[in-house]
Amino acid sequence: MLDLAVWHERIKGLDLELIKAKQTAWNTEELLATQGWCLWRCNVLGNDTIAIISDSVEGYIPEGYITYTEDELRRLFGDGYSLDPAMLRLIHEAKKFGAKVLGKVPYGQISWSSAN
Repeated sequence: MLDLAVWHERIKGLDLELIKAKQTAWNTEELLATQGWCLWRCNVLGNDTIAIISDSVEGYIPEGYITYTEDELRRLFGDGYSLDPAMLRLIHEAKKFGAKVLGKVPYGQISWSSAN
């Protein structure tokens, strides 16, 4: 038997997550437009804080954070693509050594370049 109260609570939870995601996206766009960067804490990456950098940024970039450009994020998550969390963690580890995302990252494949 379908328990409507349980489903109602789950749907409310999903609505709240969607609202939070939209607010985060809006805040990110605002910060990228005004200062050229923003910081995200990502629970998929073990609560590491990463810096999101505008593609057009010239000037200050916060030090001490692994950085992802807008272009890299589009390559990882654009067009509704959902990246496997384990793959994202692997990419993040590579970025700690200066790697950059060069192309789309289809499931099971990685394309990167070392900064050195």
